Amino acid sequence: MKPSTATQRPAAIGRKLAMAGLMGLLLVAALSPPPSEAKSPKPKLAPAASAGRATAAFALAEGSSAQTEGSTATRTRVVTFRQLGALAPLELRGVDGRTSVPFNIRDDEVVTSARLRLVFSYSPALLPQISHLNVRVNDEVVATLPLPREQAGTTLQRTIAINPVLLGEFNRLTLQLIGHYTLECEDPVHTSLWANVSNVSELELGLEPVNLSNDLRSLPSPFFDLKDPGAVKLPFVLAGRSPAQLEAAGAVSAWFGALSSYRGASFPVSASLPERGHAVVLALPGTKVAGLNLPSIAGPTLAMVSHPLDPQAKLLLVMGRSEAELKVAASALALGGNALSGASAVVSALDPTPLRKPFDAPRWIASDRPVKLGELAQGVELSARGYSDMSVRVPVSFPPGLSGWRGATAPLDLKYRHTPRVTRDKSVLNINLDKNHLKAYSLSTETSTLGKLRETFKDTTGLGDMMSVHERLDLPVYLMPALGELNFHFSYDIHKEGPCKDVILDNQRGAIDPDSTIDLSGLHHFAAMPDLASFANQGFPFTRMADLSETVVVLGAQPKDPEVSTYLALMARFAAATGLPGVRVAVSTGGDAAVLEGRDLLVIGSAAELPMLKQWESSLPIALSAQGRRLNIADPWNRFNSWLLGDPERPGDPALSRLSLSGDSADAYLMGFESPIDRGRSVVAVVASQPDAFANMVDALVSSELVSRIHGSVVSVRQAQVDSLSDSVDYHVGSLGLIDGLRWYIARHPLLLVLLLALGAFTLAVPLYVLLRRRAQRRLEGGH
Repeated sequence: MKPSTATQRPAAIGRKLAMAGLMGLLLVAALSPPPSEAKSPKPKLAPAASAGRATAAFALAEGSSAQTEGSTATRTRVVTFRQLGALAPLELRGVDGRTSVPFNIRDDEVVTSARLRLVFSYSPALLPQISHLNVRVNDEVVATLPLPREQAGTTLQRTIAINPVLLGEFNRLTLQLIGHYTLECEDPVHTSLWANVSNVSELELGLEPVNLSNDLRSLPSPFFDLKDPGAVKLPFVLAGRSPAQLEAAGAVSAWFGALSSYRGASFPVSASLPERGHAVVLALPGTKVAGLNLPSIAGPTLAMVSHPLDPQAKLLLVMGRSEAELKVAASALALGGNALSGASAVVSALDPTPLRKPFDAPRWIASDRPVKLGELAQGVELSARGYSDMSVRVPVSFPPGLSGWRGATAPLDLKYRHTPRVTRDKSVLNINLDKNHLKAYSLSTETSTLGKLRETFKDTTGLGDMMSVHERLDLPVYLMPALGELNFHFSYDIHKEGPCKDVILDNQRGAIDPDSTIDLSGLHHFAAMPDLASFANQGFPFTRMADLSETVVVLGAQPKDPEVSTYLALMARFAAATGLPGVRVAVSTGGDAAVLEGRDLLVIGSAAELPMLKQWESSLPIALSAQGRRLNIADPWNRFNSWLLGDPERPGDPALSRLSLSGDSADAYLMGFESPIDRGRSVVAVVASQPDAFANMVDALVSSELVSRIHGSVVSVRQAQVDSLSDSVDYHVGSLGLIDGLRWYIARHPLLLVLLLALGAFTLAVPLYVLLRRRAQRRLEGGH
């Protein structure tokens, strides 16, 4: 029996409404943005940055960070290729051009989403049907981008989703160009086979924190993670400001600074806990920190506890029953932090570290013996293969204060091996020290002797067809960087056999023998001072002793948070340069003359709170007061007069001109001058009248771009502007030895040289005159 029409109509209407509702839901879902796009705004691309040089102060920062809605713990991190180390656009060349960018994930975070925003362009000559761009993550292809001819030569942007399952702690993003310009025989290295990837391309990572256990075994993580390329920013909770407590805090910050190396480190200081994030707390019995219940202290103690205000963050507690025990705990962390385990540890004994020798910092090339290149780089890093990137890069850090007088050089005893050439061509080994070209050696061999050489080396050394060469070249002192690299580039000429015969074989090899040496032992440590460039890059003259045993840090009687933060940042800076925490540094808050004698002085504070700056006003290159600033300037006549008479120009010389400026100043000043207490000792003063100015100074010292502008004897820092105000040379430190010292002294005193020549001529002329006079007299007498 069929249902009536009246019964069918409501059912049909209901089905139509249900279908319409379903279609509406599907339409809304289609028009809605993906969850990741709805929760985090798409960042704008920064303008392309020019290629720059990586220095001793190179630091990488996060591009942006945003909280995700619905979860206060999840954040989005955006970094550009430039921030990941690509200082210039990435170039892909040839039929199979590749380049890679590494990126890592912190121990206390896990990736929940990942996207790549690729900005690139490619050659108009590429054939779109057989050319493409592969994007690989840890050798897995995540995208293949077509290269249509109509978009060739333009700047394109593509967004590529990356499966978080492919990511681990250490990751590598590889870009591969498969390029062809003809369907016939082609040149595999033709100039039309290219693609460029901009270094403003971005990698966006959605990150969630991981709740780590309280275990000292994980140190320095999570307070500092080696896999994080960003600058270290670690708050310090420091209730007391006595010299001993400041010395302990300095040892801890120096440990993190030595670990951070090129990244840079800063340490905001306060007496209370930060609301979020990891922090370091230094405490004695009776120390009160709001919201934190300190455990019992049974001696020099180190402990890791959860942050009471942020359960996913950790606090590193450095504690002691006395200030002496607090220093022991800090020194134990700085010297043996990697040996700790458990939630807490009590230091039962700490043997004193052996005394250091001048210029023996672990990160510097030793200046008392030849140093093998195998000590500076691992064996696998000393070899190269193929045609695309045949460079062997050896990181070098030369000690400061080396004398380059009279064009001094250091010998590089170089031994290398390479694949011999079939015919004589243009293949060369180029040697560069940073961007400075030093030497080029031909890699070609005469055809008539090639076979004999191959057999000789094969029989005597077992190296197969690799040829061994021994050369010696000189490294000029004036080219030696504070932190740089020796680059050995094996540049092989590509032979053209003709159409359909050009095949590139991956049979080219080059290697630097690890027994090759750099010998600085013949150089003298003798430097013109003040030299704020050496201070900013390597902490000289304080780091002359890597443990800072000859350094005193002078602060005001009641140092404020910005001043203590500056002190901690400088301790980290010194340790990053030397590779050793300065556990023997002394801190003075009263300016006791007995403590300051025989030491180099680092003075931090405002002029109003440091009475010694008022006492030394005549020696300062720039003096600050409530009335304004005064800068000593030498006029040209004064400089010429000093040079002629051999008198070093001194700031207190009344013949100097003085420039006075009035008004409020938001600048921070960095000054270097000879210590008024001890001749030959140095003072570096960081002075500012406003607290915010100290943070600007720390930023300038951490920034690889700004630190390169620091030089001379007086530097002014205002926000991101760094200006050198004076470049005078007032004194010298070190020694040239007896003979070279005498030659240098005479060269600096030309008037003395004239007097010595005149005296020498007179000394020879008088006896010669007497002798000739007597001979003439005898002749006259004989004539009678």
